[in-house]
Amino acid sequence: MAQRIQLRRGTAAEWAAANPVLAAGEPGVETDTGKQKLGNGTAAWTALPYASKGDQGVPGVADDASVKSLITTPGSQTAAALSATYASAFPTAQTIAYNTDGSVQSVTENGVTTSYTYNGDGTVATDTRTVNGVTTTRNYGYTNGNLTSITKAA
Repeated sequence: MAQRIQLRRGTAAEWAAANPVLAAGEPGVETDTGKQKLGNGTAAWTALPYASKGDQGVPGVADDASVKSLITTPGSQTAAALSATYASAFPTAQTIAYNTDGSVQSVTENGVTTSYTYNGDGTVATDTRTVNGVTTTRNYGYTNGNLTSITKAA
């Protein structure tokens, strides 16, 4: 006979209303969102972080999923969508220019422009800015696809 393992489950509203403390390592599943939390034996449900991915963003706060959903067309449409959604997160004196592939070409903030170049894999290779007549270029280094250094170019 097959054995069945059943996890503690309920809707997000049911979990929030009950707000139980899950045992250390005990999983709980929100049946309406598919998100999961793992207990630590001390924190109540609402204090635990989600263990699963999903739309976890707080309104008005940028996260990978919300930004990805906005970036559908490179160029001005992307800038307009980002500005409309996250205007409060950006200084008022900031403008962003995009390359045709949707990557950031330059950012101008308070009169200082920083320009970017990219490696073939899409990671940032350099940034260059001029402040008070002094131009500075920084090189970005990667190991196994992870940013490991930012060094001032000679």
